[in-house]
Amino acid sequence: MLSRLLPLGADLVLVQPGFVDSDGFQKVRYTPKSDRSEHELTEPYHEHYVNMAPFIERLMKLSPATPESVAKVVLKTMRRRRPPLRIPATLDAQWFSFLRRILPRNAYHWLLYQMLPRVDEWGPSPKRLSSLPKPPDDVG
Repeated sequence: MLSRLLPLGADLVLVQPGFVDSDGFQKVRYTPKSDRSEHELTEPYHEHYVNMAPFIERLMKLSPATPESVAKVVLKTMRRRRPPLRIPATLDAQWFSFLRRILPRNAYHWLLYQMLPRVDEWGPSPKRLSSLPKPPDDVG
């Protein structure tokens, strides 16, 4: 894709906004399946939806970044002669960009995973897993 854009004189830039103090997260539309996951306890992604919504809301409200401050970064980037591929537009995006550069990929992903709220409760519980039928013994 990038090689197609360069001959046209277009630059590809990923502006990474991070968390922004806005109510945009409240306007996310769920698919019927996502809505079911949020409301039905037996759905595999139920804990994800239940825990992530308040987590995202809290981070958005605590963020010093505003839609206007991110828009200024976008405009400044558009005016650059040779912008880099990635532009972290908020303090948290800058922090994660730094971590992504200094940590091995597995360590970076492990850290992000550990930061998720109550992540140890996501997915099927050990009790629920133990009630599932056991796979047949490998014969061979």
